[in-house]
Amino acid sequence: MFTGKDVAEYYNTTQIHYEQWWNLKKSLSLHYGIWEEEVNNFEESLIQTNKTLMTPGKVADGDKVLDAGCGVGGAAIFLCKNRNVEVTGITLSERQSNQSKLETFKIKFVFSRWIIHKLPLKTNLLI
Repeated sequence: MFTGKDVAEYYNTTQIHYEQWWNLKKSLSLHYGIWEEEVNNFEESLIQTNKTLMTPGKVADGDKVLDAGCGVGGAAIFLCKNRNVEVTGITLSERQSNQSKLETFKIKFVFSRWIIHKLPLKTNLLI
């Protein structure tokens, strides 16, 4: 079984690959994309993933959202650009935390190694 330290080390070590192949500084995504009919390329598939998260989750204005495993904050930024929400992002990777640009979008960012069921937060949604 992998520990939180193992996961953090993986992302801290491989972030350079995401920067190169995922265009991380622009896409802010560390996940695979969702390919639907209207999606024509990898960059669009990454955006589609964020749209897919927002719609079935019924994210609405005024919601407080917890993004556990937020990476560099791409989904959180997408949500804040498209809804009037407050997002708390949690990552195990200090490198991801340092790269995040969340303050620009009035997002509360938390760098933490909390176990999810012990978080002292009150949120409407968990993505």
